[in-house]
Amino acid sequence: MNEPDLIAALIALSNDLGGDPEGTIMQGVAELTRLAAENRTYAEAHAFNSARFAEMLSERDEAKAEIARLTAERDEWQRQHDLKDHRCFALAQRAENAEAEIARLHQAYRDEAQLRVALKPDTGE
Repeated sequence: MNEPDLIAALIALSNDLGGDPEGTIMQGVAELTRLAAENRTYAEAHAFNSARFAEMLSERDEAKAEIARLTAERDEWQRQHDLKDHRCFALAQRAENAEAEIARLHQAYRDEAQLRVALKPDTGE
């Protein structure tokens, strides 16, 4: 509703109520001014809240991205750790096998040395 229509409506309302049209118009204008100021206050609060909400959404998105990055980093560290564990296990197995082979060769050498002593011809010396 535009201003002339509003004034006409206020005059008609004032006449219907049997009051002073000019006083009614002034009261209406004062009320409209108050409502307009209140509306501006609400609009400013809404604009502030909308901006803050947008900031919060942006911060949330940044936090989600950081969580995803840290999760990927943790997963890579875990993969590297698991790979090192596997390598350590493989090296431990190889070391154990090498120790067993060394023990077998030592035993074979001792057995051969005993066999040589046992088979050495007695020269009477």
